[in-house]
Amino acid sequence: MPIFHYKAVSTTGETMSGRLEALDRAGVLETLRARGLLPVEVKDAAETQTAARKESRARKRRRKIKSRDLVMFTHQMNSVLRANIPLTQALAIIGNQAESETLGAVVKEVRESIEEGSSLADAMREHPSVFPPIYVNTVHMGEVGGVLDKVMAQLADFMESSHALNAEVKSAMYYPAGIILMAVLSVSFILLTVIPKLTPIFLESGVELPAPTRFLIGMGDVLGEYGVYIALGLAAAFFGFRKWVRSPEGNYQWYRFLRAVPGLGIFIQKVVVARIAQTMASLLQSGVPALEAMRLAANTVNDGVVRRSLKEACEKVQKGQGISKPLAQTGVFPTLFVQMVNVGEESGELEEMFTQVSHAYNLEVRYAIKSFLGLMEPMVIGIMAVVVAFIVLALALPMMKISEVAG
Repeated sequence: MPIFHYKAVSTTGETMSGRLEALDRAGVLETLRARGLLPVEVKDAAETQTAARKESRARKRRRKIKSRDLVMFTHQMNSVLRANIPLTQALAIIGNQAESETLGAVVKEVRESIEEGSSLADAMREHPSVFPPIYVNTVHMGEVGGVLDKVMAQLADFMESSHALNAEVKSAMYYPAGIILMAVLSVSFILLTVIPKLTPIFLESGVELPAPTRFLIGMGDVLGEYGVYIALGLAAAFFGFRKWVRSPEGNYQWYRFLRAVPGLGIFIQKVVVARIAQTMASLLQSGVPALEAMRLAANTVNDGVVRRSLKEACEKVQKGQGISKPLAQTGVFPTLFVQMVNVGEESGELEEMFTQVSHAYNLEVRYAIKSFLGLMEPMVIGIMAVVVAFIVLALALPMMKISEVAG
């Protein structure tokens, strides 16, 4: 018989709560009234537990940690497992030493799930925002094969290398973005604070203002009057664009555009190939089948074009067409990459070939980043110099005219 939780008020005004067995909610209400109680709330216990479980799962999905924390956790797991420390004890040690409170709480919950009978992979699967699918599947293969310590060592190397690659790519993007942001803030400060104080002086002098000065004054007036609306519009556009890019179709269209940009498209291609090769090499070393490895690799890239192409290639691989041929048919991957995969298939050394491709393209990405930063620095400095020169000229020209009139 179903169990219901209830809250009721007695004739003396006292609030009471408890549990009752009844066929339905109406039976609970009838029982409470027969006891002289006024029902306030009646809930099905099963529905309450289900809601609590859903809330718990949602809370777990919202929790995230830094990629560096996951790298350190993997290294620690590798160390304690190599020392033959039991898994639950190893997790207890790592959880107590974790610098991140979120990671410590997650590790504790993983340990509790294992003590209740779950495998390590299943326990990690309950925290998808912390342990990505590729991580969980690699751990699962290690558990199945009884080589969890070796798999953790491979996973630690993979996570470290992947983190380093992501950090280098982000640094290449953040550098120019940071300089441009500082330039925009500096110019906005001049337009909002300096120009309004000088404008009355220029106007009262009676001299004809040059075009650069009039343009600067006009920009200051627009920014002062509509600055808030401009900022809100830019913020709305930014969040709307981000939402669109995160959608499958938006992400696909955005990366199609980026790949068409000269220079940038080649760089994106190299980064994606390096990441895919790195992922495939790590998964194959851990014993994951090639087809499953491709599916997991498809979910690790942000490039919607490559993700869609890999998924299409997986369908052809499943039909027995091999790996290199479906990859070549997508037209997304460079010829060298496809040829090396083909050689790996024919020689039976696919894992080793992906490792070599990963090393080669990682080096190319690093060289490309250095070249990009070396080219970007003088370009940004040049643009800043032009902006500063324009502002100085716009302020100096009327000053010179005022001096001539006064003389």
